[in-house]
Amino acid sequence: MIKSIIIGLVRLFFLALPIAVIWGIVWLVRRARKWEREKYDRIATALQGQVIRDEKGQPVYVQTKRNDAELRVWFDRERRDPHSDDHTQHTYLVLDWMTQLGFTLFLCKDNVIFRMAEKLGTITDVEIGDPEFDKKYLIRSSDSAQVVAFFENPERRAAVNELFLKGFREFWVTNQEVRIRRMYDPSRDLRPEFLQQYTVQLQKLVCG
Repeated sequence: MIKSIIIGLVRLFFLALPIAVIWGIVWLVRRARKWEREKYDRIATALQGQVIRDEKGQPVYVQTKRNDAELRVWFDRERRDPHSDDHTQHTYLVLDWMTQLGFTLFLCKDNVIFRMAEKLGTITDVEIGDPEFDKKYLIRSSDSAQVVAFFENPERRAAVNELFLKGFREFWVTNQEVRIRRMYDPSRDLRPEFLQQYTVQLQKLVCG
């Protein structure tokens, strides 16, 4: 009798286990989506913007206005180094100022890898004429003359320094936006005071 009960309980356990695992996965997915929605909602509240969603209702970015220009805030996920064996997905906080400056640009902190590539002639660094700034950052651009003119304004150089001190690692100018990106820090990146600081410095960088 007892043996039959034990066997029945074991069978029930193994029958219920896959169902429990499936429900657990579903719960985790729903919880992750809820956290994602909450992140975007908090940013929208802090910046007095609105959350733009896709056709499934999932948040894509927060849209707000600064100086009659559109500012977008969103999260990017990718491997930190696509050439390494580390396949971990990292989350980045991205701010896009939607504007056209007439040139393209990529700026990052100076490092050994880029300097080696420069010596090999695979990339060319643009120097703006500020020795301290040129030593600290590496710049690639489609139009070096326009980049030099852009950074003649000390407010822009100061904004770059401030943003990199706040953890931003990359600055792009594309054909449609000015973008800054940093590793997402949940302890600070959803707090209104930090989001306001990021947007103020980005505005100084774009507008001078």
